[in-house]
Amino acid sequence: MPKSSLRKLLTILRQELDISSFNKLHKVPRTLLQTPRNIGVKEVYPGQFYYFGIALSINKYFKQFNYCIPDDSCFEIAVNIDGLPISSSTSASLWPILIQIKNIEILKSKVIMVGLYYGK
Repeated sequence: MPKSSLRKLLTILRQELDISSFNKLHKVPRTLLQTPRNIGVKEVYPGQFYYFGIALSINKYFKQFNYCIPDDSCFEIAVNIDGLPISSSTSASLWPILIQIKNIEILKSKVIMVGLYYGK
């Protein structure tokens, strides 16, 4: 759902008198969705870099699939970095840093983004 539509829906729901808890809804989608205002983008000449984190990204998938990691676990991780041109009018590209966990069956088919670089 586009954020503009969500904003309109929130406005309508907040005006609903039959259900009093609706008037406690947030006014804007960014607050409702807990979208961060600032992210840790680092300047890495000649571009910018954002690191999501390997452990944080993997743990997100473990929680999503309700998978518990044994304490003595070892991971086989494949790493892929490849540039994607944004447009023909600029020489800058997006370079996603992707990993794939090879030895955990439930995650074998998942590609996880752990970093993103934008630049030349």
